[in-house]
Amino acid sequence: MSTSQVFEYDDPFRPIHEYYALFAWLAAAVLTIMIESVSNVNSTAFTVFALLCLGMTMVRGWRAIQMWHLQRQLEGVPVSFMSREDLTDHMKGHANEIFLGFGFPWTQWEAQMTHIVRRTDPDRLLPPPEGTPSMGQPWLHGIGMSDETPIYLPLDHTAGHMLLVGTTRAGKSRMLDSIIHQAVGRSEAVIIWDPKGDKGLANSARQACLMFDKVGDFIFFHPAFPESSWRIDPLKNFNRGTELATRIASLIPSETGADPFTAHSQMILTNLCEGLLMLNSKPTLKLLKRFVDGGPEWLLVAACEAHFEKKVPGWRDEVAPYISRGKGGKSDRDLAIVYDNYYREVVQKKAQSSVLEGLFSDFTHDKQHQQKMTASLTPVLTMLTAGSLGELLSPDANDMNDRRPVTDFARIIRNGQVCYLGLDSLSDSMVGSAIGSMFVSDMTAVSGDRYNYFDNQAFMAELTGVGQAREEKTLRPVTLIIDEAAEIVSDKMVALLNKAGGSNIRLIVATQTIADFAARLGSPDKARMVLGNLNNKIILRTIDGETQKYLSESVPLTYVRHIEYSQATDAKSDGILSFGYRLSESMKETEVPLIAADVLGCLANLEFFAQISGGHIRKGRIPILIDAKKTELAPAISYAPSKPDPKTLHIH
Repeated sequence: MSTSQVFEYDDPFRPIHEYYALFAWLAAAVLTIMIESVSNVNSTAFTVFALLCLGMTMVRGWRAIQMWHLQRQLEGVPVSFMSREDLTDHMKGHANEIFLGFGFPWTQWEAQMTHIVRRTDPDRLLPPPEGTPSMGQPWLHGIGMSDETPIYLPLDHTAGHMLLVGTTRAGKSRMLDSIIHQAVGRSEAVIIWDPKGDKGLANSARQACLMFDKVGDFIFFHPAFPESSWRIDPLKNFNRGTELATRIASLIPSETGADPFTAHSQMILTNLCEGLLMLNSKPTLKLLKRFVDGGPEWLLVAACEAHFEKKVPGWRDEVAPYISRGKGGKSDRDLAIVYDNYYREVVQKKAQSSVLEGLFSDFTHDKQHQQKMTASLTPVLTMLTAGSLGELLSPDANDMNDRRPVTDFARIIRNGQVCYLGLDSLSDSMVGSAIGSMFVSDMTAVSGDRYNYFDNQAFMAELTGVGQAREEKTLRPVTLIIDEAAEIVSDKMVALLNKAGGSNIRLIVATQTIADFAARLGSPDKARMVLGNLNNKIILRTIDGETQKYLSESVPLTYVRHIEYSQATDAKSDGILSFGYRLSESMKETEVPLIAADVLGCLANLEFFAQISGGHIRKGRIPILIDAKKTELAPAISYAPSKPDPKTLHIH
C-alpha cells in the first residue's frame, strides 16, 4: 500500500466542494477568452491560461461527477426481477457454478466507507421511519454498486455445505428459489425439507420442473394433503436392523439420551426388526407398533418356524411331543411357549440364533414391567402411525387399492427426481419434528451407503479380490435444502453434514438465528458443531444480537481510518498577552471486523453478505424470479397402482 493510500480519507456524505472550484475555473477560462477577444494584445499567454483553466475545469468536474454518482448510488437500487429463461441463460456459461445474485467484493474500502457513515450519521443505521416503502438501509449496497457483477459459487466449493441465515421476510425463499431452479437445470436430485410447509418452495420446485420438462419427476409429500401426497418409507434404507431401532428410539423424549427406558425400548425395537428381517419382511412403523402393543407372539412363531425349517431337518416331528404336552398350540402364545421350550432344550445346542433369543427374552419378560419400560415408546409410534400418516410413512406395496406412488430417498436420488417434503410443523410441531428426524436418519443412511460402497468398492475389490466396482462413473449430485432447519436439527444432522460432502450431497441449511440451533440441541457447543460443518455462509438481514456477533466474528479483521481533532488553550499571569491556543488533527487506525455486527441488522430486503470459497466476502442482492406459468401447489396426479415387491412379506 502506498503512502497516499494509507493517508487517503474522504467522506462520501460531504458537500461536493468541487462544484465551487469547477465554476471558478470555468469562469476564469471564459473571462480569459473574453479579455483576449477584446484586447489588442495578441498573446499565446491568454490561450495557454484559458486551456489550463479548462483543463482544471475538467479535472474538478470529473471529481464532482464521481462524488455525485457515489451519493446517488447510496440511495440504493430498486428490487430487480429476472425471468427463469434469463437465469437459465446465466447457467449456460457457468455449468460448474451456482449463481447467487449480483454484487461486488466487500473489501477494506467498503468497510472504511461504512465506518465513515457510522461516525458521520449514525441515524442511518437505525430502522427506517414508519411508512417508508422499503426496509433496511439501501446505502450499504450503494457503496460498491458501480463494481457490481454476477456472483458465482463454484460447485466444487459446495462440498462444505451452505448456511443461509435471515430473519422473516428477508429473502431466504427467493434465494432458495434460485438455487432450486439451477439444481434442477443441472439434472441433479433435489430434495427439499420444509417444516413449515411453505407453498412458495413447493411452487418453486414445481416451476423449475415445468421449465426443464421434468414434471413427471416432481414428488410432493405433505401430511395435510394425504390424497395428493406420495408415500415415503423413512425406514427403507439401512444396513443393519440396529439402525432402524436407533432411528425410532432417538425420538423418545429424554434428558440424557441414555436413560434405561430409552435403552430398553431400543432393545425391543432391535429384536423386532431383526425378527422381521429374518422373515425377509421389511420393518415398517405400523408393524413395529403392532408388535410393541400386542406382543411379539406372532412374529416369534413365524421366526422360529423359519429358523427351524432352515437349520433343523425334521423339526416338525421333534416338536410334536412338545405340542402335545402343551395346550395343543391353539394360539400364537401357546405355540410360542412350545417353541421356547423346544428351542432351549434341542435347537440351541445345534443352531443357536441371537435373533430368536432376543424375541424369546421379550416374550418371557414380565408384561406389566414391559409396559412401564415402553411407556415412552408407544406414544412415539402412535403419533407416526395415526390416521392418514400411517399409510404415508408405512406404505404397503401390495395394497392394490392404494394408487399413490411409493418411493424413498435412495430411489429419488437414483432417478434424479425433485422431491418436496412439507412436514406441517405449524399444525403439529411434535409430529413434524419427529417425521423430520426420521427423514434425516434415513438420508444419513443413504449418504453412508453412497460414501462406503461407491468410491471404496473398487478399492475393496482390488484389495480382497472379491466383488467388482459399480458401473456408474460418478455419483449423481444431490442438493438437499433444509428450511427452518432448527425444527429438525439433531445429532443425526451432524453426522449427515460430516458424511454428505464425501457422498456428493450438498446441504443448504436455512435458519433465522443461531440461537435456534442451541435451543433445539440443548447446548451452544452442539450448535457450533452444526455451524462448523457449514463452510459457505449467505447472511441476509438478521436482528438477533448473538447471531450478528457470531457471523461478524467469522469474517477477517481489517483496519479503518478516522480523523481525531483536539484543541486546547492555556493562559498565564505573566502578561496580558500570555495566552495560547492549539488545534491539532491526527489520523488513527482501528482494527475492526470486515463486516460490523450491527450492520447485519440494517440490510435491505433481498440483500446479503456472502462468505464463500474459503473466506471470500461478497455483498450482493437477490433478483426475484418471474414464473412464466403459474401452477397449483398440489396438481392433480393420476396415480397408477404400485407394482408389488415379491421379496416383501405381506403380513395381515
